[in-house]
Amino acid sequence: MRAKNLSLLTATLAFAMLAFVPSAHAATAQWSSVEITVHDEGSSSILMVTGRLPQETPLPAQVELSVPTGAEIQWSGEILGGDPSLDPSVTPEKKTADGLDLYSFTLTKSRVGQIEVVAPRFFSFDGKLNTGLLAWSLAHDVDQLRMSILVPAGAQISQMSPGAKVVQGDQNAQYVDQSFSNVKAGQEVTLSVNYTAASTPQAPTPSPSSSALPILIVLLVVVLGALFVMAVNRKLKLRSSNGDAEDDVEDDDDPWGDAEAEDSGQSPRVTPKRDLIVESTPKKGSNTALIITAGLITVAVAAGIMASQSASSVTEVPNGFSQEFSQGDACQSVTFELLGKPSKQDAKKLFDAVKAASPLRAVAYTDTPRIEVGFCESTTSQQAVQAALAPTGLIGNVVQGTPTTTP
Repeated sequence: MRAKNLSLLTATLAFAMLAFVPSAHAATAQWSSVEITVHDEGSSSILMVTGRLPQETPLPAQVELSVPTGAEIQWSGEILGGDPSLDPSVTPEKKTADGLDLYSFTLTKSRVGQIEVVAPRFFSFDGKLNTGLLAWSLAHDVDQLRMSILVPAGAQISQMSPGAKVVQGDQNAQYVDQSFSNVKAGQEVTLSVNYTAASTPQAPTPSPSSSALPILIVLLVVVLGALFVMAVNRKLKLRSSNGDAEDDVEDDDDPWGDAEAEDSGQSPRVTPKRDLIVESTPKKGSNTALIITAGLITVAVAAGIMASQSASSVTEVPNGFSQEFSQGDACQSVTFELLGKPSKQDAKKLFDAVKAASPLRAVAYTDTPRIEVGFCESTTSQQAVQAALAPTGLIGNVVQGTPTTTP
């Protein structure tokens, strides 16, 4: 009997202990609202998905957020609402279902969780307009879904989804924003916007002739200055030679005349001095040096003009055409597909247009029609390059993941 009671007591204690051990697969808490924000990064898009739990939800809480399959996660964690650098990060568990990547993690300090991913582009360009299209479906029901598309500062919005509104962000950025209520799991919702990117104001780019003119003027001043110095130096040498010759000639034709006149009591005879003409023949060496110097300076002038003109001309390269706009290495590049195989005239039209965006170099390829523009963000941006090329009517969409190459 005692053994039976002991077994019953042991089983009761074991059950009680298990009751206090948290389950490794606790139920996923349901978000009260989800916010999705996307902005363009050229060849990809940055996507931020934020979920908010009801205030009465106890912590810790197991949560789950979904993103399109294939997106690369950059950060996940809890949002405390203050300095972003203090937000604690977490390492989520990932699984894939129904075309979505599901990331699950535990909230311990906040009821707001977020994941940030790099996803395939949600933006396209048809040669005239940029289009942002965000199509989304959730893995769970949610009471409130808010979607936002970041539009670059200065862009002109021409059309957006019915019911959407424009919200001003930091640094003159604009968000096209729309909210949806009672969204069911698997229900697709969309938000779209068409806009024209604003070009970055740039100083007018000088033409080849105007850029060569200052160089020509400077070099001509150098030539004239050198010739003037040599001429003055030569004249001084001539004067020095004349002075030495005059010192060697007697001032009077008759050195005894004055003495005889004094002895006879007569007035001294005034004998006019002869004008001394000393001809100095220039040395052959000085003329040769002058000619050589003038020739070298002339060559320098011609070389400067040729270099200035060649730096801004279209050059034929293997599989295309190239043009250098400025010295230096490109920090990054953007490549657009071309709507047909470019001729040299097409390449010149493209290069003349993109020049306004102050790039470093551009290459128009003929094998796979495309144009690659190298630039640095300190002087321009991809949006400015795209806005400069768009009016040509020759470019299409951005080519994803094209590195900077030299043909």
